[in-house]
This record gives sequence, structure tokens and C-alpha cells, in this order.
Amino acid sequence: MADKILYVEDEIAIIDLIRRVVSHPEVTLVSMTHTPQGLAKKREVKPGLVILDISGCFSG
Repeated sequence: MADKILYVEDEIAIIDLIRRVVSHPEVTLVSMTHTPQGLAKKREVKPGLVILDISGCFSG
């Protein structure tokens, strides 16, 4: 079973960078660009690690 990482980040370029950094056959990176949807996805995916970009994610 692959390890899962949930990454919540609003910058697509940074998501792409992290995807390349954690590229491994035993790791699945699930990314979301909005915090509320990312937290909802956490319940569905049940990742072993959550990385959350908190700068500005709760504004507006």
C-alpha cells in the first residue's frame, strides 16, 4: 500500500515542485488548492501526512 500525502497549496507551481520532490512509486501525493476542500479531502483520503500552506489560506 502506498503512503499518502495531502498537500494544500494555492500556488500550482509550488504543487508541481513538491510533486517532483516527493516523486516515488510508494508515495501518492494528493493536492488541493483550497483549504476547506483540502480538509474535507483529508477525511476521504486518510493521508499519513498533511502539508498545509497557512499563509492566507483562511482569508476571504
